[in-house]
Amino acid sequence: MGRGVPHVDVDKHYLKVRQAANLIGNTFENIGSMVKNGILDERLVLDIYCWIIYGQWQRLAGLTALARVATGEPSIRENFEYIAVLLKRYLATHPVTYPQNVERLKLEVPTAAKDVL
Repeated sequence: MGRGVPHVDVDKHYLKVRQAANLIGNTFENIGSMVKNGILDERLVLDIYCWIIYGQWQRLAGLTALARVATGEPSIRENFEYIAVLLKRYLATHPVTYPQNVERLKLEVPTAAKDVL
């Protein structure tokens, strides 16, 4: 308990989801900090992880907002937010990162998957 917070029984599924969200949020918090401080190359991170990190930010933005309001701490996941802002800008100008001067290979949806579409 501690700090006057009552003990509440919580569903184990919820705890696993919360742990997963924290793992993802903390991982991208660290990546954002490393980009911000020049440890990781910004251009390389934007090119490789643009859809992954930005998609995760969109999924966790509500949880981050809730954590900030609940704690009164606006710095929660601020480096994750920082990299998400850079990615949002990057995606606005680079919706496709494949080099324009390189031909594309022909791709076909597998027959077994065509019924799903």
